[in-house]
Amino acid sequence: MRINKKLIAIKAHYFCLLGSHSTVLPFVMVMATQLGVPVSVSGTLNASSLIIVLFFKPIIATIADTFPSLRRTIFLVTMCVSSVSLGCIYFVPSMQDIPRLHGQLVSVTQLMNFSDPTYLFSGKSLDSKKSAKNYGECYMISAVDCMATCTECSIHTLRFNLAPFNPTDMSLEENEMSEVLRMNMTYLSTEEPPEVMQHYLVKGLSDSSDKWQNISILVECPRPEWEGPSCQGVLGRWQFWMFGGLLIVGAICVSTDISFTDAIIMDLIGKDGNYGFQRAWGTIGWGVISGLNGFLIDYWSGSSLDKNWAPAFVVFTILCLADVLLSGFFLKVPEIKSNKPVLEEVLPLLRKPHFIVFCIFTMIAGMFDGFCVYFLLLMQEDMARGTSALNNLRMLQGITLFVQCSVEAPLMFVNHWFMRRFGAQRVISLVFLLYVVRLFGLAATGAWGPIWSTLVVELLNGPCYGLGFTAVVVYAANVSPKGTNTTVQSLIGVVYESCGYALSLLLGGQMCERMGCPTMYLLLGIFSVVICLLHVGSLCLWPSLNADKKSKHTTGDQGVQDCKMDKDKQSSEIRERTCDEDCKMDKDAHISEMKESVCKKDDVIEVTRL
Repeated sequence: MRINKKLIAIKAHYFCLLGSHSTVLPFVMVMATQLGVPVSVSGTLNASSLIIVLFFKPIIATIADTFPSLRRTIFLVTMCVSSVSLGCIYFVPSMQDIPRLHGQLVSVTQLMNFSDPTYLFSGKSLDSKKSAKNYGECYMISAVDCMATCTECSIHTLRFNLAPFNPTDMSLEENEMSEVLRMNMTYLSTEEPPEVMQHYLVKGLSDSSDKWQNISILVECPRPEWEGPSCQGVLGRWQFWMFGGLLIVGAICVSTDISFTDAIIMDLIGKDGNYGFQRAWGTIGWGVISGLNGFLIDYWSGSSLDKNWAPAFVVFTILCLADVLLSGFFLKVPEIKSNKPVLEEVLPLLRKPHFIVFCIFTMIAGMFDGFCVYFLLLMQEDMARGTSALNNLRMLQGITLFVQCSVEAPLMFVNHWFMRRFGAQRVISLVFLLYVVRLFGLAATGAWGPIWSTLVVELLNGPCYGLGFTAVVVYAANVSPKGTNTTVQSLIGVVYESCGYALSLLLGGQMCERMGCPTMYLLLGIFSVVICLLHVGSLCLWPSLNADKKSKHTTGDQGVQDCKMDKDKQSSEIRERTCDEDCKMDKDAHISEMKESVCKKDDVIEVTRL
């Protein structure tokens, strides 16, 4: 097996590029939640950033194609800007401090006439600005993933959720309930005013025995829900706008970098080259680095509820620096000039109905991919609540990304066989069928399965993305006019990533918050069945959609034979043109001789007459 040394740089670039992005992009929704941004707001923010990409990315790509000499400069500048903007996201401070409360677990089973053991957590906030609601301040009404620590008892840590509690459900006034609970608490003095006490119903308590009664504990809750007149909304905080601005700039540059890289690969290897073999190195970087990143975050954070993203930033910085240096010194950016202006070449392609239909199905495929990319990790967060998996959740999420890529990379290495055997459009039909299985599988595991069962379902990410996105890029390269590959690839990238991902974020943020992620995936599974049938039907009723089947990838001996056939065909055409020219010349010479003969006969006749 011969190694093409000209392509080593592009392989290393793809490894570093997607490896660095894997430390940030998959965790954007998780990081936003940790900062205090609701899921619906975070989904809208990410969708807005991708919509903005929709306007800026084609402009950058068109400039690069119109002025080929600037392609390298634009490519390196966007790489540097994306590295700086995404790296700064790690330094955005949290919008809310983690609430810390000091109190006790009090059994109210007999007081509330419940058959099952029921506990309340009653105590006071250690932050004077976050006091009880009777004081009119900003107070916590509920929280999940709370961790209780007890230094004076045999069990040092305890996890549970806090739900709102209304004393009127027990036919008691709030002050009366506070007094009843305060009398049962040993650590508070009788002089403590009842108004400062906060009461929450404990959910998800694994051990409900009496040993938890009258134990003084310190509770920290990383995901609280606040209420009160002095609470400031998310949109009124500068941290939110800083996070949003960095995310938007990073999204524009990242999307442009990937399209540039795809176009560079297609320009270097040509339409008959193996795109997936080069792209697979990016998948390897994504899988390996994301798994390492998840392990380092959990190891560095220890038992803290607020995860420390410092290891991810270090890995991101090292890979970005290596990528910029590698691309600047070794990566060759080809300059292919078109005879006509770029827009004049691309506009006829945009008017073709089969290309428009291809773009619509590409957007839907990107939407399905976006639902899996952005909301799978959030569903794992919900599944891990109240379980031991919460301690190593980041490592489990990193393993999830590694499992996705472990199947994706091999399929990219052999994707040319699928393209040659079936054609890009039929491969896309296969991908839609696999999305049916994948989305229904995520719905089932999210509702009934343990958290590790999502790893089994995500094995389908290999063919869904490894074959699906590759087929989209290959088809776009086959139909793009010469010298416009960057523009066409940028357009397809906008349709797949910007439009498709934005649609998934807008819908997914609302659906996941209102009905839960498992129900969302169930509805998507039903929709994917309809899309799969429509795509197969479109290929049967509209054969021009599958016109790329004749332009399959060819490698090895088959490629040599095709090359020889093309040369023989060209030689035959040249011989035919030469023969036609010779025949034409012979005819002209024959006509000239006939004219001369006629002229001589006329001269003889004239002489005879004289």
